[in-house]
Amino acid sequence: MCLLSFIFLLGSVRTNGVFVAILLFVTTGFGLGAGSYFQLARGNNILGLKLATGLGACFFVAGVLGFYLLAALVITIMELPVPDLPLFNLHAIVKPRPRHTAKEE
Repeated sequence: MCLLSFIFLLGSVRTNGVFVAILLFVTTGFGLGAGSYFQLARGNNILGLKLATGLGACFFVAGVLGFYLLAALVITIMELPVPDLPLFNLHAIVKPRPRHTAKEE
């Protein structure tokens, strides 16, 4: 799951900062979870529990950011009379690579 969420992270770089942060924390959390299970299986309980604590913290932050994204989308879609929450759009910062067109002769 860590590799799959990393691929999703790479694909989301041009969307918005909140979504990139969610996927960054989720990817880190999956990596910490895998490391935690490996360390617990090897009998290193202290390091395994520290990694598991980091796993919980990463997924907690990802959950909070997910609710922030949900609130921002609900406010925008429902046109509520409150200011829109910023999502930090990255499409102007991360430019797409130029497409090569075939030369016509």
